[in-house]
Amino acid sequence: MESFPSTALLYWPRNWPDRETLDLQSLICTVWPQYLTLQEACGILDQFHGPVWTLDKQVLWTGLGQKYTLVDSYAREHGMQTLRIAMGPLMDPQNPACLKSQKSTKEWGRYIRGASLIFSWRISQGDVATVLTQPPPTRFNPHGRTAYQEIEEPVLKGILGNRPVDRILAVHPTIEIAQTFPPYEIFPQDHQDIWKDVFGGVKCSKHTWRGVDRNIRTGSPVQKPHTWKTS
Repeated sequence: MESFPSTALLYWPRNWPDRETLDLQSLICTVWPQYLTLQEACGILDQFHGPVWTLDKQVLWTGLGQKYTLVDSYAREHGMQTLRIAMGPLMDPQNPACLKSQKSTKEWGRYIRGASLIFSWRISQGDVATVLTQPPPTRFNPHGRTAYQEIEEPVLKGILGNRPVDRILAVHPTIEIAQTFPPYEIFPQDHQDIWKDVFGGVKCSKHTWRGVDRNIRTGSPVQKPHTWKTS
């Protein structure tokens, strides 16, 4: 079967939606109604398209358990934004714009997953994403099923048909002697050998990964959206 030539994109029909509109449609069709209402999704999009957003300065994190203080400190020291920082008033329980008090724990968790999806989609409009993880050899939960593995990373890599980021960089903040070590690339190429060459002999405390009951789903992984029709 003949592949669709890339040069055909130069002849995008005038009556078709532009690429930005299609990207936005794919995003909305994914977050609504699984995670967010349309009003909630639009509120988060408005927040991420406001002056608070700094291109290529976002931090995601996974496998760090209750160490959000460590994540927050890294982000602020490097002039970067976690989801919580980027959400601003939408995640401040003292602000009337925050919906946490109006939701159950389960509903709030679903809202945060939707916000994470939009956060990742917005990051993909730039060039670089940074993720804070445990150090090699096991950087990600071997059981899977984390928000990063099921939602954020797939979106960063373009599963919604969006443009993937050029690079995903990794940082391992739990290793104190590595605090000044620069982030290294894990996507599209995994250069963890750069880290291992310097810190491979460092003794790390054993991390206990959160177990997963695979009979219970707390949310569905992000999947490719349905293709849109022109007729």
